This record gives sequence, structure tokens and C-alpha cells, in this order.
Amino acid sequence: MILLVDIGNSEVVLAVERAGAFSRRIRIESRIGPTPDQVGVELERLVRQAGGVPGSFLGGVVASVVPPLTEVYREAAATCLGVDLQRLPGPERLGVRLLVDEPATVGEDRIANTVAVARLHGRDAVVVDLGTATTFDVITAAGDFLGGVIAPGVRSGAEQLFRRTALLPRVSEGLPARVIGRNTAECIRAGVYTGALAMIEGLIARIEAEWGRPNPLVIATGGLSGFIAGATPAVHEVDELLTLKGLAEVWKTLSQTGHP
Repeated sequence: MILLVDIGNSEVVLAVERAGAFSRRIRIESRIGPTPDQVGVELERLVRQAGGVPGSFLGGVVASVVPPLTEVYREAAATCLGVDLQRLPGPERLGVRLLVDEPATVGEDRIANTVAVARLHGRDAVVVDLGTATTFDVITAAGDFLGGVIAPGVRSGAEQLFRRTALLPRVSEGLPARVIGRNTAECIRAGVYTGALAMIEGLIARIEAEWGRPNPLVIATGGLSGFIAGATPAVHEVDELLTLKGLAEVWKTLSQTGHP
């Protein structure tokens, strides 16, 4: 078994990969300040749900965009599960290139997505990752990360709307049946979710026109990717596990070439 940890700004995704399959996955809040013991409780719960026991792991990989949490999770994994949770190595070791002005600023989740696209799809792609931010990763078939877009996230944008207005209510997540709302809740859902979908479609069209590559694969991933499944022909595939699959590929590299 392999432990995979994706630490995002809003959520931490914990997963167990076994023989190429993800036997269990849980999401917890990315809360600054937990102790390794508190994190260890969640890790042990994950292992029990996956049908494993501490000490049964071959190893693990963590991708993190929240530095204060990274070492907390690494310590918890070592203490509670006996897992040496590895950081991502340099991109050259993973067979990818970061062809941007400031490679050191590229998030580890975006690197994991690049690895997943290069190894599992092998074609030019745009990855739309819907999390705290909505990011667009432009990736070649050879594993070159060319850059992309960072836009406000769907949920975080909605949260700002609710916090900064006195009379607008919180609404359930998801696309409305129509764009022209006939009550306040319908209007908000149209603005937040149909608006997000329109932004995604518009940016994909502009990226494709500027890039000039024919028919890149467009993959949606991230915690909120489910809401656009089947909602637009601009997105060809929804894969909520894409980043975790990339981390599993990183583990293969680490296990084959030796840990850092």
C-alpha cells in the first residue's frame, strides 16, 4: 500500500493506493495548527477504512501548497503509520519540464497533474483544477508545463458573495435548471455555477486559440469538478483522482530510482 497526501488551501485529500487502485480516500479541512497526533488520528482512520494496518505501507508521497502543514503530516505519517512521506523531487527526475518564468513557484499539485498527463494520457492537455482557486494547466504530451491561468475558485467566490452581502442567502451547490433565475436562490446559483462554467468554457477557448495545438484533451479535476460533468462539451473528461494518480506515478519514480 502507498499513502498519498494532497495538501490544498481548503482541503487535505488522503488516499491509499494499492495495486493501481485507490482503495480509500477521505477529505479533511486544511486547518492550520493541528498537531501530528491529531493528524495521526485521521491517518489511522483512513488505514482502517482501507482495510490495512499501520506498518503495511511501502511508503508515501505528499504534495503541498500549504508549507506549515507539510511537516505536520510527514511527522504524523512517520509516527503513527511508520511511513516516510516523501516530498516531490525535482521535475527533471520526474521527466517533466516547467517552461515558465519562475519554475520554483509552480505548485506541487500542478506538477503532479503534469506527471499524470504525461504518463497516463501522453497527449497535449489542459487540466482544469477546481479547488480553492480554479487553475488551468497547459501541458504538452511530452510533459512540458507551459503555464496556465489562476482564477478565483467557485466555492471561495461564492463565500465572498455571501459574506459581503446582507440579504443574499447561501444556496446549494450545482448548476441551476435555467440561467434566468426566477427567485433569489436561482439567480445566485446561475451567477455562481453557470457563471463559473461560462468562465471555464471561455478560458478554454482562448487557451486553445492562443496555444494553437489541435484538439488538446481537457480534463477537469479537483473537489468541485463533479458539478461540470456532462455540462459542457468543452470538458472531455472529469477525473477527480488526477492529482493523486500523478502522486502515485511520482512514487513509482522514487521507488525505482531510490529515495532522495
